Amino acid sequence: MAEAIRFSSSGPLRLEAPALQCAGLRFAERLALWALRRTVMGMRHRHDEGAVLAATLSKVDASAAVAAIEGFAMCLHWRANPAAAIRAPGDPEVSRHEREILLALACRQLGRRTSVVAILGALTPEDRLPAAIDYLDRWADCFDKSGLHLPPRCPTKEAINVPSLVH
Repeated sequence: MAEAIRFSSSGPLRLEAPALQCAGLRFAERLALWALRRTVMGMRHRHDEGAVLAATLSKVDASAAVAAIEGFAMCLHWRANPAAAIRAPGDPEVSRHEREILLALACRQLGRRTSVVAILGALTPEDRLPAAIDYLDRWADCFDKSGLHLPPRCPTKEAINVPSLVH
């Protein structure tokens, strides 16, 4: 699918990537996304999803990731900014913020700490950034130990600013 280009006379040119569907994700990505979505859903509805997460993640020897995922979700900017979209577990499309979180997790697994800081810096309040990084580190370590490796997909093009061509 081709990328769409938007021109703006008041700001930067932004490139938009086509929508990413959950069906197109690899197993580790789907599992990470499902776990994050279940956790955030539980927080929104004040329901503890820890037992469900632990039972599911234990099947791939990654149940130790539950505390890290829960801690990470608490750090996300969505609590202060509802536009930071974490969708429902059954939603077939991956939001921009979810893509960025999956990218941060993949970058962490590859040792690209600078990329992790840049990505999470846009998603979390400044005072929660160190904790978000710590929780993401622990989440990535648990997935690594279980052989669950996320591919470093291109971030959403919406997040990439290109100098405006319109003066």
